[in-house]
Amino acid sequence: MLNELKIALRPMLTGLSAAVVVGTLAGLSSVSLMGLSAWLIASAALQPPLYVLSLAIVGVRFCGIMRAVLRYLERYLSHKAAFALFTNFRTSVLQKVIAALPFKRQTSNGDAYTIIVEAVDKIRDDFLRFFLPPFTASFCCLAVMVWADFYNALLVGILLAAWLVFIVIMPLIAWQFYRRYERVQSSLPQEVLEFYEGGREIFAYNFGAKKLNNAKRAIDAYQRQRNGYFRLKSKIELICEILLGLFTIVILQTVICLTLEQQISAVMAIAFLLTIQSVLEILAAVPALTEYLDEAKSSLIELRQFMKKPQEGQLESSNRYKKTKAALELKNISYGYKEPLCCEMSFSLYKGRRTLLVGGSGCGKSTLFYLLTRLIEPIGGDMYLNGKNYPAWDKQAWRAHFAASFQEHHIFNLSIRDNFKMFYPDITDEEIYQALAKVQLTGFVQQCGLDYMLAAGGINLSGGQKHRMQLAITLARPKDIILLDEPTAGLDIVSAHEFLKQLMAAGKDAAMLVASHDLSIVDYFDDIIIMGERRIIEQGNIKELMKNESSHLHKMMKYSNLI
Repeated sequence: MLNELKIALRPMLTGLSAAVVVGTLAGLSSVSLMGLSAWLIASAALQPPLYVLSLAIVGVRFCGIMRAVLRYLERYLSHKAAFALFTNFRTSVLQKVIAALPFKRQTSNGDAYTIIVEAVDKIRDDFLRFFLPPFTASFCCLAVMVWADFYNALLVGILLAAWLVFIVIMPLIAWQFYRRYERVQSSLPQEVLEFYEGGREIFAYNFGAKKLNNAKRAIDAYQRQRNGYFRLKSKIELICEILLGLFTIVILQTVICLTLEQQISAVMAIAFLLTIQSVLEILAAVPALTEYLDEAKSSLIELRQFMKKPQEGQLESSNRYKKTKAALELKNISYGYKEPLCCEMSFSLYKGRRTLLVGGSGCGKSTLFYLLTRLIEPIGGDMYLNGKNYPAWDKQAWRAHFAASFQEHHIFNLSIRDNFKMFYPDITDEEIYQALAKVQLTGFVQQCGLDYMLAAGGINLSGGQKHRMQLAITLARPKDIILLDEPTAGLDIVSAHEFLKQLMAAGKDAAMLVASHDLSIVDYFDDIIIMGERRIIEQGNIKELMKNESSHLHKMMKYSNLI
């Protein structure tokens, strides 16, 4: 991502350089304004000629006007260059994100786009606040050093020391403080979302007090984090103010000594004092700007989460399925209820291979899961588990090889721990937390505890929490075959992205079949089965099908990307 930023930066260097030059002139106007004002006030007591005072007054007014004009021009040039730069950067980022995100590109809620745009805009604003001031302050300091060198080299040495402290040493120290500061992911947005999505159920079942308690804890945690960040920023600013005071004392002592030694006049001593003090104030403001660098870094990290495509090593399973028997094999299977919903379907699932099952609503994807777990029996055909046909299997022994999560799931009126123990009587609390971590539900359970009672149907959970709880129970123990029906339903975009990565890692040794309407998650899978009405339209290796322009998958993906 930094490469995209560098490429976009090159054509904008002229505009940014002009902004630095104008900013330096604006800073010098401000410094000159202070110096001339000091000289004018000090000289007035000595009753100089009227034309000298008149010229000084004109100079003061000119510096004041030029400061305002140059400040405006600096903002115009810097914002123009930055907006052009980050327009290109935003375009590049969005192109990368579209290629990487494992969710529907045609999603209408726009939350991913909003997060991305806000992150890029944050980087742009922080770039403007952090990039220009160090340069303009340095050039202002250099100009005053050249002027002071005509009078006394000691003043130049003090200015050089101040530049090293405020532009080099203090920003490095501040950056180390910010790097050590731990930015904790706040659960406050999640709590607000829970109120928004599940408010009716929360208050209908008298769960409002508990949720308000959770929200209060989230607010307190967020406030503690913000207070800690504010204290860190205040400490840095306080240290800079103390250093500024020390340098001012040194300058004051120096000009007093120079005046007593008659190297400079008393009027010039006052002019030097206020001029150098104004430069020191500009320099002292720079270390606090490290805050914006830290914020930009956080935004870049956030963007990287969107732009990470699955690694080739993660996507490519071994080709053992060509040499070994299928974990599950269906031959000419027909299934349904009173009449066949799908007829003569044949496919195989292999350990270490991930298969995506896609198709329109009502085509029989969910019913196929009922068939595979033998909640319904085949109407015709054969179904082999580890080479053994289904009539030879006891149903309970058959199901012991499967971990299945259905679209319509049920949460029992038991504690979170007991909901797990219903399926795995000997499961430990550590294993439960590991399963909850796979579906990003650890934070919620840590707040309420494993003894927290879940209402029948999980009505005291949000839709997303119910779905994740069922997935956690499904993935709590390793199984030979994993069946997941719409596993990312109810998850926000970022959570869906993280969940899919964790899911692939958790089930890397199992045969996995995932049913979904969303073709844009195809990069996470090895094989695909496309179902139509009463039959399989197409199946095979995803990479091979994508290379074939006449394949149904290639046409579907091409159409999906055009939406």
